[in-house]
Amino acid sequence: LDAVLAALVNCWSSLWTARAIGYRARNAIPHDGVALAAVVQLLVPAQASGVLFTANPLTGSRTETVIDATWGLGEALVSGQVEPDHFVVDTGSGRITRSVGAKAVVTSPLPGGGAATSAREPDPALSLSDAQVRELVALGRSVATEYGTPQDLEWAIADGTVYLLQARAKLRRAPQAALE
Repeated sequence: LDAVLAALVNCWSSLWTARAIGYRARNAIPHDGVALAAVVQLLVPAQASGVLFTANPLTGSRTETVIDATWGLGEALVSGQVEPDHFVVDTGSGRITRSVGAKAVVTSPLPGGGAATSAREPDPALSLSDAQVRELVALGRSVATEYGTPQDLEWAIADGTVYLLQARAKLRRAPQAALE
């Protein structure tokens, strides 16, 4: 409980970092109007995890689903520490294009809470089977249909079960000036 409460305080405090304050100032967002919610959920002890885009984030194609996957928890992937396996699925034909990533970093849950990221030997095995790729594509399609817009999903697989961890609308590409 103490660790959860400390994490919540850190999460809420992130509204008042120099970066967050600067962002609001640049974008004329009043400081007194900001709020933040935190979701507390059980950790899925993932054997594999990753991200899925229901529209190709590089081309915008809505006929391609893109999946990046790695071993263990998704932290090493979303923080850019690992070269993941990369799958592009043509949603019309079901054709899967694969490229194997080194997956030389893995994040694993620690007993009693938390996680640790460590180096490992590059792994030439794919982290997902074709059946798992198809199951993830179906999940992505279902979520995109539910919300009526392309989605960016985070997911995990533990003991053969696919878990949807997070879904958000895929943002359109921002003008370069907005990224600076």
